Amino acid sequence: VSSGGRRMALRFVLSTVAGQAADTIIFIMVAFYGVVPQKTVVTTILSVYVFKVFYEIMALPLSLTITLWLKKKTGSDYFDTRTDFNPFRFT
Repeated sequence: VSSGGRRMALRFVLSTVAGQAADTIIFIMVAFYGVVPQKTVVTTILSVYVFKVFYEIMALPLSLTITLWLKKKTGSDYFDTRTDFNPFRFT
């Protein structure tokens, strides 16, 4: 469901939730799988992931302030409705 460019805070947090899940799992698996016990790998993934999401939530007021300031300063607030951002679509 498209937000129509609204709910910036929610979009920031959701993008962090999704992006950091992929980033954390891939990085920790590549760096540590087979080197340290599997339980440690899983614990590390969960700990790092929770920290990253928590940090984004704590930094959200600053992120929003800077983003809104930049939009105002540059006079730009683009909302692209015609671009297909699906990375799995080949045309």
